Amino acid sequence: MGFEDYLNVMIWMDVRVCFPFTLLAIGLCRMVQFDNIPAIYYTNLLAANAVQLITLIVTVETKDGRFPNSTSLIIYGGVAMVSLYLRMIIALERCFFVIQLSFIRQTKYSVIICVSVWIICMLLFPLLIFFRHISVMFVFSLIPSIIFLLCPIGAFISLPRAASVPAEGKRRIIATFVLLLINYSVTIVPPVCFLTFGPYYYYMYAGTQFFMTLFLLSPFMDLFLFVFMREGPVDNLLACLCCCKMETPAVEDGSRFSV
Repeated sequence: MGFEDYLNVMIWMDVRVCFPFTLLAIGLCRMVQFDNIPAIYYTNLLAANAVQLITLIVTVETKDGRFPNSTSLIIYGGVAMVSLYLRMIIALERCFFVIQLSFIRQTKYSVIICVSVWIICMLLFPLLIFFRHISVMFVFSLIPSIIFLLCPIGAFISLPRAASVPAEGKRRIIATFVLLLINYSVTIVPPVCFLTFGPYYYYMYAGTQFFMTLFLLSPFMDLFLFVFMREGPVDNLLACLCCCKMETPAVEDGSRFSV
């Protein structure tokens, strides 16, 4: 099977499985109540993923057996950058929620942040491609790694003192951090590193297939965030999976972790 045939198969698998559930999740965001989370960030993330998938559909339908045109790739890459930085904003919001910083959670600032992310990423990515600054694009893809690493650490340190957050909420926050970190480190970092440094190595064919498959899984993993952002049956599963038991004692004693 040639690379284009393989890519078509992977795209259609991703589109037919992920796209309907992404649209369903966008609709549910307007109907369900999240666990103290501004839904605008997650809704924008799902919208960005939907645009990625639509771009893939158009690319497969119109390329006539040729490799995707540059316009489709630029749109897809720009929206993929939007998704990446919206995940970073969600991690920041969860951390700020634990340490009681509320400005990022206010509606006015939420709208400004989302609009800014869309504008900056959709303008920046085409410029980087036009001027062939692939290495700069690699740097921009690594910037969120600081947030994905520091926010869980800061939140984990602050969680024992967050008496207003119930034990179930603490587990969901930790699960959200873990899922965001796995998504970033597995589906984003390896493909970006390969795109940047791959041309300097041999065996490009097999590597391209593998890392393209990882990258196409990224929107699918974002759907699991919906489960961890609201109360539900997942609380019992998280309680069983947690290696430590989080308790919320009286305010006088403060909240603490007990192994």
